[in-house]
Amino acid sequence: LDNADALQIGQVLKLPARFRTYVVQAGDTLNDIAAAAGLDRGTILANNDVADPDLLAPGQELRLPL
Repeated sequence: LDNADALQIGQVLKLPARFRTYVVQAGDTLNDIAAAAGLDRGTILANNDVADPDLLAPGQELRLPL
C-alpha cells in the first residue's frame, strides 16, 4: 500500500487472518472439532497441514479461523 490515505474504489486489501489454536484431544475427530467450532471440515483442512484427516494425534495443534 503506497499511500494509506489514497485508497481506490475496487482496490483489494489483504488483511491478516485471525486464528485460535485447538489442541487435539484423545478421541477427537475432525468432524467433531469442526462442529464444535462452527466450521466445516474443509475450512480446517485448508488452514492446516493435515496429512490424514482421519488420523489426528492427541497433542496435535490445529489453527481454527475466528
